[in-house]
Amino acid sequence: MEGQPQIRTGKKTQRTFAERRIVWGFAFIIGLMCAVVFYAAVTQNHLARQAEQIHEHPLAVTTAVGELMVGIVSVHSSLADAALAKSDEDRTKVLLKLEQLHQQTLEQFTLLDERFLGDQDEIDELKEAYLKWVPLREKVEALILSGNAETALALTRLEGTRLVADQTVKAQRLADFADTKAREFLDEATSSRRTSLIAIVVVLAIIVALSVWVARHAVRRLQSFNNEVFRYLSLVDQNIMTASLTAEGALASVTNALCRKLGLARREILGAPGGLQALGLDTYPEMRKLWLTVNSGARCATEVDFRAGGVGEPLWLGIRAVPEEAVTGAVAGCSLFFLDITDRKQVEELSLTDQLTGLHNRRHFESVLDRELRIARRSKGLLTLAIIDVDCFKGYNDTFGHPAGDRVLTRVAQTLRTALRRPTDHVFRIGGEEFAALFGATDLAQSRRFLDGLRQAVENLGIEHLENSAGPVVTVTAGASVCSGGPHLTAHLLTSEADRALYEGKRQRNVVVVNELNPASELASAHLPPRPSAPTGPDSTIEITGTFSDE
Repeated sequence: MEGQPQIRTGKKTQRTFAERRIVWGFAFIIGLMCAVVFYAAVTQNHLARQAEQIHEHPLAVTTAVGELMVGIVSVHSSLADAALAKSDEDRTKVLLKLEQLHQQTLEQFTLLDERFLGDQDEIDELKEAYLKWVPLREKVEALILSGNAETALALTRLEGTRLVADQTVKAQRLADFADTKAREFLDEATSSRRTSLIAIVVVLAIIVALSVWVARHAVRRLQSFNNEVFRYLSLVDQNIMTASLTAEGALASVTNALCRKLGLARREILGAPGGLQALGLDTYPEMRKLWLTVNSGARCATEVDFRAGGVGEPLWLGIRAVPEEAVTGAVAGCSLFFLDITDRKQVEELSLTDQLTGLHNRRHFESVLDRELRIARRSKGLLTLAIIDVDCFKGYNDTFGHPAGDRVLTRVAQTLRTALRRPTDHVFRIGGEEFAALFGATDLAQSRRFLDGLRQAVENLGIEHLENSAGPVVTVTAGASVCSGGPHLTAHLLTSEADRALYEGKRQRNVVVVNELNPASELASAHLPPRPSAPTGPDSTIEITGTFSDE
């Protein structure tokens, strides 16, 4: 399609063609084997047919001719026996036997007519010669019955012997032809068997050779595929940070890339019963929550500051957990995919951090304030927002210069950060010499005591400031608003009330003014008057110092 990127498929095409060649090779081998089986079946049928022909034709003809010759001789002998019979009873038995022999001989002629493969005229001549013997036999029988046995015997020996000899010669020709035909069938069968054996051997040799070729090609292809898979697995092992855990939490697998990133040795942690503990992630609340979620069968992701509070370079890890299901549908474990997001976090931190003091800037202040307000509305807890301003800071800059002023702001920021050390405490630089503190408290008095402790801590720094009307050192003034969470609580109301308290404190400087905010009563306040410059004169202070605690 026009405008679409072209995808290179050369390796895929080569792999597909190689796979097709293997399939074609095996298909050809199977076809050859089927052809061999079919050829062997046809050859076997042909050999069976030839054996049947040998049995049905030459062998049958030879047998019939033999029995025919025996019958002719038996008829001739029976005639002589009838002439030599001593009694009428013996003579009658011989004549009956003679009739039976005659019928059997005729049956052999019928068999020869059906099976003989040679010239039919030869059978007709033999039959005609035999039938010429019938009148002679009848004449001999008549002489015997009339009492002329000697004449009948002489006729039998003279004329009968000549006819028997003639018939024997003709019958022998038939027998010789049958033997010749049998040898031809046998030679043909032997030749067919030899040819079939040669053909089968040749085809089997081709099959073996082709099978070896296909097998070698398949083995080479398999080796190439295994090498490619090993290469990909090596690339994954060295460059992709992954690990897998069993349902019991044991570490089933881990890549070298992850071990290098976490500073671990794979041989020491692989198979450890506590997988998260072996990876050093069990102490993070985010990971415990992730483990519970993935065990319920749901995918989840989190971000962990791995070196938070530790020693070494900053390390942020983005972690995605994917559950693995067993055949029964139960969770059999999970796969963990790690991504180093330190650079992104550092960029985010730079965009949210004041470069001079290291505190979070006004942009982050607004985001955190909205989040804390949502928490306060849900929990109905107290929230304190304080705006802290350095007294007469313009005069300090005019006297000592801006670099010195920057150092003052940095020391004030460090003091505030040290005091606001709980996870739920936040401190920001929101303007030139203005700071904001956001924290939770139990009541109004506690917030006032804590903020006055901050004011006193800054004053105790003892930074010389001769232009400060509140005293010879650098001081701060704080205005704060304290309110309980409710549906009407907004960031505008909270900051407006804190700004109003700061305006009141600037009339004296080096003081803390804390106002309690009732959101429902403040909804009608549309705006506040602008803050005038702080008046000069003696400053009053609250003689309460200390640090904020949960007590």
